[in-house]
Amino acid sequence: MIEKWLAPTPGTPVRLTRFTRTRPSRGRYVCVEASRPAGPLAIFFFRHDDGAWHVFPPAAKYPEMSVSLKCSAPAESAGPFTAKPVCE
Repeated sequence: MIEKWLAPTPGTPVRLTRFTRTRPSRGRYVCVEASRPAGPLAIFFFRHDDGAWHVFPPAAKYPEMSVSLKCSAPAESAGPFTAKPVCE
């Protein structure tokens, strides 16, 4: 992406200006800067959970809650049918 968007050359190299973590999520990001005649151009890249780098930050993570069913052992069955567990 850096080569495609910033097109570095020996005359206009790119440089890494920041490499750190965001405070709330401790996610990584980098800032890459290139000098242009109109002024410096900087692009931020954010690392996602899958290891890929994108120009948008990963989605915020929020606390999650789940529900599980409590199941009891199946009752004994007298016959060709099998008993299923009872869940509340």
